[in-house]
Parts: sequence; C-alpha cells; structure tokens
Amino acid sequence: MDKKKKKTGLLQFFLSMIKVGCIGFGGGSILIPVIESEVVDRHKFDTKDQYNKDVVVASITPGALPVEIAGSFGRRNFGWKGMLLGGVGIALPGALLVILMLTVFSLVQDKVLRFVEFMTIGVSAFIFLLLTSYVFSVYKKGLARGKRESIKTLGVILMVFLLVGGKNIYKLLGIGTAPIVAVSTIQLLSLVFFFAFYTRGVYSAKHLIVSFVVGAIYLLGTGWGKDKIPPVILTIDEIVMIGLAGYGLVSNFIKNKNDVSIDFKKSFVDLAVWLGSVVIIGGLVALRYPEVVSYILKSMLSVIMSFGGGDAYLTIADGMFVESQMITEQQFYGQLVSVVNVLPGSILCKTLSGVGYYIGQNVGGTVIAGIMFAGVGFVCSVAASCGFVNAVYYLYDSLIKLNVFQTISKWITPVIAGLLLNIMISLCNQCMNLSEGLGITRISILIGLVAGFVIDSVFAHKLKWSTMVVLIVNLVVTAGIAVFVMGII
Repeated sequence: MDKKKKKTGLLQFFLSMIKVGCIGFGGGSILIPVIESEVVDRHKFDTKDQYNKDVVVASITPGALPVEIAGSFGRRNFGWKGMLLGGVGIALPGALLVILMLTVFSLVQDKVLRFVEFMTIGVSAFIFLLLTSYVFSVYKKGLARGKRESIKTLGVILMVFLLVGGKNIYKLLGIGTAPIVAVSTIQLLSLVFFFAFYTRGVYSAKHLIVSFVVGAIYLLGTGWGKDKIPPVILTIDEIVMIGLAGYGLVSNFIKNKNDVSIDFKKSFVDLAVWLGSVVIIGGLVALRYPEVVSYILKSMLSVIMSFGGGDAYLTIADGMFVESQMITEQQFYGQLVSVVNVLPGSILCKTLSGVGYYIGQNVGGTVIAGIMFAGVGFVCSVAASCGFVNAVYYLYDSLIKLNVFQTISKWITPVIAGLLLNIMISLCNQCMNLSEGLGITRISILIGLVAGFVIDSVFAHKLKWSTMVVLIVNLVVTAGIAVFVMGII
C-alpha cells in the first residue's frame, strides 16, 4: 500500500471506528460483527482470518473489548497511528455523550433530577436482564464441557457471590452486624490471581492445602478476624501470597522460556505512545489538581484487572472507586450506571470517564474540573486497553501455552459472574435508597424492580426482541410511570 492510499485508508478507518462508536449500543461482543462489517466486508482493510486473531487476543485479555479490537487491527494495518486513531475513534462518541449528560444533570433543577432517579429504577431492571444473561451464558459454557464442569462453574459463581456480596446482602435484609467474611472486589481478584499463579493449573495436594491455609487467613482478615487476628499475621500472610504467586509465575515462564518470544521494538513503540498520552494529558491536569495522579494509577489498574466484558467492569469500578470513597454510591449507582447502559460505545470507557467526572467534581467543586478528570479517565481507558492487547498480541502464540494463562482464561469468567450478582444487589440497595426522595416505599421499589426484570426477560427471551428494543420499551414505560407518579407527588 503506497503512502497516499495508506493515508486515505487511515482516515477511512478512523471514520469507520467513529461510526461504530456511534451506533454501538450494547458494547462488548455485540460490536464484533459490526466492526468486521466495516473493516473486512466493506472496506477490505484486511482478511477475516487476521481479524479473527484480533478478536481472540482481545477476548482473552483485560480491557474494553471493542477498543482492543480497533487498536489491534489499526496497529497491524496502519502502524501506531492506526492503533491510536482506532482505539480513540471507537470509544470517543460514547464517552463524550456520558460527559455531556452528567454535565447536564449537574446543572438541572431538583425536579428533573428526581425524574432521572425514577428512570434509574427502570434502567436497573434492564441491567438485571443483561447481568443475569451474562451469568447464565457462563454457566452454559461450563455445561457444554460436561456436568462436572458445570457444577464447578456454578460453585465458583456462588462462592464468589457469597464472599463479596455479604455486606450488600446484610444491607438488603436490614442486618446491622458485620458478616463473617467481607471481601472487596479487589481483594477477591487478588486471591484469584494468587491461586492461578501459584497452582499453575496443577491441583496437587500440596498446592491445594497451601492455598487453602493462606487463603483462609486472608479471607478471615477481611471480615470477622480483622480485629481478632494480629496485624503482623495478616501482613506475613499477604507477603507469603505475593511470594508464592511470583514464584509460580516465574517458574512457569522459565519452564516455557524456549517458546516465549516478543518483538521488543514494536512493544516499546506501543508502550511509548500510550504511556506518553497518559503522562501528557494527566500531567497537564495535575498542574491544577495533583489528586489526579491517584486517579490515573487506579484507572490503569482497574482496566488491567477488567475481564469478562463491559458489564463486568462495573464490579471493578465499584471496588476501586466506590469502596475507596473516591465517589459515592449515589453518584455511581444512582446516575452513572444507568447513563452508561443507555448510551452507545464501550461500557468500560464510558464508566471510567464518568467516574472521572464525579471525582473531578468532588475534588474541584466545578463542572470544568469534572470534565478535566473525565478526559483523563477516557485517555487511561483507551491507553490501558490498547497497550495491553497489543503487548499480548505479540506474545499470543507463546502465552497461550502457559498453564498460568490457561488457568486464568478458564476461571476468570465464573469469578466475574459471581461479582456481577453482587452488583445486582448493590443496584437493588441503591434504588431502594431513593425511596425517601421520590416519596415511594422501599418495598414498592423492590416490587417494581422485580416486575420490570420479569417483563424485560419475557420480551428478550420469550418474544426474542433485541436488547435495544427492550431498552427503548423499558425507557418509554418507565418515563410514563414517572410522570404519573411524580404528578401525584
């Protein structure tokens, strides 16, 4: 391809990614055929086989799936410029719309905000449909591998839910005492990665016993035993976890060192492009708000820890930003979660941009500060997603052979499914907390959530309506009920 054609192709590729970003309702895997239609079928930038490899690599690495595919495809066909424009182009429309809506919400009158909060109840019922569909799909994948695997999958889902969801379950039931185990999302994922790295998929008696003892101490230290177990024991336990995980990972690489290769030149260029963009944008904001540095570090880490699709990122964002009190539950569940689910584009990029907006408002107290932090969050979401998937792309043929990698790929989706069940309880609690402001009883909101979920499920699974149609019907009906109820109030 000569320079003129390559330049024209790069511009067309960028415009195609913006187009996908504008029409990409649902995000995640839903956009795989949409992107393929643009870049393979319509413009013939590359072959279907090469595109399929982009999809496979993006599917087994953390980050925003459509952004990863666009960045990987752009890198291979148009160099680092294509990687940059592909990732930014597909994520930009949704992120801009989120920032615009949150800005409007911060400026409108209380009556409008009450209407938005009422709409949150209807949208939450729709989100329940999406999350339960994901959980069921994970169980079906286990079932396809045999009854024994399905039991293991279901066991992991329920175990994760009970470990992480204790606080929210107690809150929903009105129980004031602390649960025996109160594991945060980040702590749970740390435990999962420890187990995967240490065992390397080899479940010997030694591995299982050591994992159980170390893991049990760690879990008790997060809940019932937090004030009963000496801090020095908990610290030693965490050090042992890190050491064993590191040992397992390194030994797995050494064992397969002859199969591991990487194009260091391309990896360095990719890393420089993405880290440079984060440093430049983040550095400019840090001149006014130094607090943005902490947000950048947590944002990059949250993307790297995100497996399982867009909705799965909600669990990571909750653990990283809500549990650390960088934003409030009301900001996250009361407005942001609903907004990102009704707009097109990557849920991860939209969520991280929205989180940044609220953190900026909390820190700076102005809409401008919110927009600045949102911009940083957007850059971090695209940079981490594209940077990671391109690194894995060069290592794919080697990494896929490692036991550590295969173990994580096999069990991360059941873990995410369990975390998503906890998100459902969190959403339920947050909606019920709106009762006083809306003048509705908590039980009425709970009944409304259940009824909405059942109706949306019938439309989606029995009548086979697309999720987009179900969402539109949901919004129209909820808006009508909101007008009627708020008119009575």
